[in-house]
Amino acid sequence: MQRKFYLGFLVALLAATTLAACGPTSSSSAKQDLRVLADPSFYGASDLSPHIRAYAGLGRLLWAPLVAHDAKWNPTADGLAPAPDVSSDGLTYTFHLRKDGKYSDGTPITAHDVEFDLRYDIMTGHPKVKGTRLLGTTANRYYANIVGAAAVFDANSTVTPNEFDAAPVAGVKATDDYTLQIQLVQRDPGFIYALMVDSPSAVKPADIQRGKGKTYTNDQYWTTEPGVAFSGPLALQSYTPNQGFTLVPNTNYYGNKVKLQHVTVTFVKDAATAITAFQNKEADWLDLPLGGADVQNINTDDYLKSALVQADTYNVQQLFITPYKPLDDIHVRRAIYMAINKQSLADVLGGGAGQKFYSPIVSHVTNTDGCPTANSITPIAFDANAAKAELAQSKYGAAVKDIPINIELGLFGQDLALNKIEGQFLQQVLQQTLGFTNVQIHQDTINDFNKPPFPYQLWPNAQGDREPDLYGFLNNLVPLIPTQDIPATGPSTLFTLPYAPDVTNLMKQAFAAPTLDARCQVLQKVLQTWVDQVVTIDLFTDKGFTLVAPWVKGLHTANGSGGFEYLYLSPGLEDVTIAAH
Repeated sequence: MQRKFYLGFLVALLAATTLAACGPTSSSSAKQDLRVLADPSFYGASDLSPHIRAYAGLGRLLWAPLVAHDAKWNPTADGLAPAPDVSSDGLTYTFHLRKDGKYSDGTPITAHDVEFDLRYDIMTGHPKVKGTRLLGTTANRYYANIVGAAAVFDANSTVTPNEFDAAPVAGVKATDDYTLQIQLVQRDPGFIYALMVDSPSAVKPADIQRGKGKTYTNDQYWTTEPGVAFSGPLALQSYTPNQGFTLVPNTNYYGNKVKLQHVTVTFVKDAATAITAFQNKEADWLDLPLGGADVQNINTDDYLKSALVQADTYNVQQLFITPYKPLDDIHVRRAIYMAINKQSLADVLGGGAGQKFYSPIVSHVTNTDGCPTANSITPIAFDANAAKAELAQSKYGAAVKDIPINIELGLFGQDLALNKIEGQFLQQVLQQTLGFTNVQIHQDTINDFNKPPFPYQLWPNAQGDREPDLYGFLNNLVPLIPTQDIPATGPSTLFTLPYAPDVTNLMKQAFAAPTLDARCQVLQKVLQTWVDQVVTIDLFTDKGFTLVAPWVKGLHTANGSGGFEYLYLSPGLEDVTIAAH
């Protein structure tokens, strides 16, 4: 899960309930409509805001980011502002916004709008707002160093919480209509990358404030209110709950114009149904997580095989662990880690023998800070006998084996079929190797992540890795570690990782390190401690596959399981066309 949480890139939409098959056309000019199939769990109405999944998918294309970047993480002219002016002490970032930016309704984009959006994003990290509709999952990761933000994030914050308004943050200020200043507490050379990964966007404050006093379901949000203005290359034309939505070009967009006339996305809940629809030429692109078994089936059909595209992916398949008992006990976590034959599990999930698996958490992006990643980390070895001996040290004694352990599948758009394989593998290991007597597999719908229906100790996740420096990569997850031990009743949210204060303290040391070399040395300790205390169990980097019809031209599928999250790069969305077919 990443950021906003990065758990795979899924898209969806529908202008009609049934897709029309793409038959031959007599005209040399094809209709410029892109038909997409996607998982609805990633496209509730709130997911179209720039504050939940704004780094990925079609939602990113509704909103112009403050700072855009190329594939090597250099700021580009595609955002609202170029690279900022940075003061000599490294504490003040000044952005000069372009003056030709307009919303879809023709009104100008100003620095005041971006100021509000950043202060609103900080509000989503308020302890009484965070977790609502998945809001705030990245706010304290990227913005805690902004002057005034820590007071909003504090567990005992005196700031009045409001899901639909901005927080008072002294370190964020529009000094005029086209100048934005951000002040930091401490120098942070990685801050510009944080702004590119989780960029503030141009949003009208009045549009966010439409939600005040309203109770929304997942099928409604301020994003789908009539009259909302959009700042990106696309605008939302319609949204049909449980079916999909339609996007059209934003004719007032300042950047390169989109050639597509419509992007029509239809919600499909499973890959098998989507593949069949694509085979029947009812779709142009599948933005769904396709696993090894899916690819094997696809390769039996000539048309599907010709449309199969492998995209580079940084998705680390992980097993997330929560602090619910007995996994609050480090000996239990280590025992589970030792009992898992990670090579066998990686081979099963990856679609064949010989998959490369990882022992520590890993970063696959070329690190701009030059820090080495995981080469010097000592892993925990697979050893069934050692696992049993480790479990015997549990503070719960022999009774630990009777404590229920729940494995939750399919969270945040994860590939349910793949999750089932992993869940069954884990269930067998826990029962047969370690002797647990009550291991249950669930795929429940969780409506309120602050109030899960019962404890979930384990859940599979694909963690997107796109932070360009090692500190940023680790800081994407470390804030999910609790700041104090969890009470016997367990955590109040599904996301929380095990209590690991050593990791948290080391990250503070890394942030405060006086030089880059010193920071890198501390980060190596973070990686080793992460493994030793089993904060997550990391498996392997999966292969990203998608299906793209041969008549779709210019759909770039680099660095993701799909491609839309990178269509802000140049050439991007404006390069996509539909050829005659």
